[in-house]
Amino acid sequence: MIPKSLLKRDPNKAMLLLEGGGSLALKVFHALLMLSVSVALARILGPEQFGIYSYSIALVTLLAIPVQLGLPVLVVRETAKGNVRSDPAVVTAIWTWSLRVIFYASALVISAGGVFLYLMWEKLPSEMRMSLLWALPIVPALALAGLHGAALRGLGRVLMGQLPDHVLRLVFLLSLVLIWNYWFGISISSTAIKIHLIGAIFAVWIAHILLRRYRPVVTSRPKIDPTQARQWIHSLLPLGFVVAAHGINTRTDTILLGIFSGPESVGIYQVSVQGAQAVALALGAFNLVVAPRFAAFHEKKQTEELQKLATYTARMIIVMTLPVLVIFVAFGEIIIETIFGFEYTSAHLPLIILGVGQFSGGCFGAMIVLLNMTGNESVMARGLALAAALNVIMNLVLIPLFGIVGAALATALSITIFNLMMWNAAMRLLRINTFAWSRP
Repeated sequence: MIPKSLLKRDPNKAMLLLEGGGSLALKVFHALLMLSVSVALARILGPEQFGIYSYSIALVTLLAIPVQLGLPVLVVRETAKGNVRSDPAVVTAIWTWSLRVIFYASALVISAGGVFLYLMWEKLPSEMRMSLLWALPIVPALALAGLHGAALRGLGRVLMGQLPDHVLRLVFLLSLVLIWNYWFGISISSTAIKIHLIGAIFAVWIAHILLRRYRPVVTSRPKIDPTQARQWIHSLLPLGFVVAAHGINTRTDTILLGIFSGPESVGIYQVSVQGAQAVALALGAFNLVVAPRFAAFHEKKQTEELQKLATYTARMIIVMTLPVLVIFVAFGEIIIETIFGFEYTSAHLPLIILGVGQFSGGCFGAMIVLLNMTGNESVMARGLALAAALNVIMNLVLIPLFGIVGAALATALSITIFNLMMWNAAMRLLRINTFAWSRP
């Protein structure tokens, strides 16, 4: 419960605590479900087949980037603005336009992926090519789930926007994995990919039902103004570049590790990646909560409230992140062996390295969301481009030398460098200091 005195003294902080706590609880539950799915598949498939599964999902996630093109960020921002202005026509127009973009981009990406598989069919191992073939339809499902969730968050339904993809999909996926393995057995990665596809389709269906319930009432068919559409495209290009660079930053290590070290190393490394995501839970949770508030405060030119919100967010992230990192440093090896098995214990050191990199992001708060929600996508794009280039170079150098430890070092360093650049950009462009120990 939030104290009544805090509600009266600072309602924005009180609501941030309330919604941030709810979002964090949902993120924790999401992480536990992700962990459960990973543990089940890692133990059922073994390191090699689990590595092929993880590698296929990483490639599909990269393919989904040009389909989404930063649309979720744009939809959250424009939906929040439309809500502030009480203009449902603008809200539904951005949704309709976004669906068209996803449809055409999905057709193009899946066609390109099909051509690539056709050309490489004889060169790829049989299980790898079948896994990639079944993974291609996941691309539009990921994009549609992201779009529906963004629309709900833009309407202020932050928790509801996360529920279908972050909870219901994983509950359904875990249940299906366990049932399928009990009745038929899961020995190859392509079977796990098929189950993943079914779960993704289920999430889109549930999200669509929720959005129909909470969408604003529009009396006439939404019309897309060509001038407005050009503005969206103008914003979408840097946002899409931001998402693309972020995808490179988060998936380069897995892709290059698979090329240099093989699927078994990918399977072990994926355990450390899964653990490091627990360190980033608080940052991800509060990012979703503050995004529409940042957009609204900026729209109303309430700079003081914007600074307070940024500072409070960073401090709460640190409080919730540091204990997780300490636990992983002290007991990570025991935790990995107990949950995943002895063959995955070499993931402990990469887990610590990645955890420190994620903690550095928490220290600088929600500066990425702040820049996105205030129309500074181009700055984000340049920063992420540099970080992505450094990430690729460092992975190419460090993976052949140190294997999974090198992949973790390259990723953690690129995260830290990028956070420093974006923190400086937020202070320079917006006069907002997102650092946890700044004075609001």
